[in-house]
Amino acid sequence: MNWYKYILSRLYNWRLKHNDRMPVFGVALIMIVLHFAQLIIVYELLLTCFLNSKRIELNSTIIYIIVGIAVLIFITFFNEKRLQKYKSVFLDEPTSDKKGNVFVFHFFIIGTIVIALITPIMLWWLS
Repeated sequence: MNWYKYILSRLYNWRLKHNDRMPVFGVALIMIVLHFAQLIIVYELLLTCFLNSKRIELNSTIIYIIVGIAVLIFITFFNEKRLQKYKSVFLDEPTSDKKGNVFVFHFFIIGTIVIALITPIMLWWLS
């Protein structure tokens, strides 16, 4: 769980450097989008592999559930004090720890985006 706190602290620092008026909302929005992209990838893979379906159907009920979960995640996990605490924990980390954590950070962010782009192409090619 330490790597997740590191990701949150890096995103929070990044939003603060850009003089964001609502850095907590920016971090929460980025993480919610990444997590829902990951859930949609898993959903798409499960539909294709087990139900042999090529079509994802998102009706209004599912969209309301997704928005509700996003609001609950934001209210529950993202607040200014918690992000400040994560920032202070990783502020003075040794250089040896920073290299591994930076790799995990970039792997998480960029990896999610790349997988989200590659998965539909891969599923189309396999069909």
